[in-house]
Amino acid sequence: MRPKSVHDTGDTVEGAANDAAYSVAEAENKSFVATEAVKESERVSKMSEDADSLLQLANEILEKCNSSLLLQSLLFHYLLIHALILDLAGLRGEIVIMG
Repeated sequence: MRPKSVHDTGDTVEGAANDAAYSVAEAENKSFVATEAVKESERVSKMSEDADSLLQLANEILEKCNSSLLLQSLLFHYLLIHALILDLAGLRGEIVIMG
């Protein structure tokens, strides 16, 4: 709660000094709050940038895994078809797939 203003006090010099002291303290508090808000905003911005970087990395890893899985699947099916062809031809083909 703000102290009495100059108009409410009997001593105008003392009242003016009190008002000035209150105004300075209020301005210092607002400055502190603003500084802390800027720090918090910078912290949140950094967290957002870090999250975006991690998401990009995760997407790159997923793409590589999907490519690798597709390649493994194609290779498996190629070997399976090759084994069936050898079997149909009467040749004894044996494929060992190691996981």
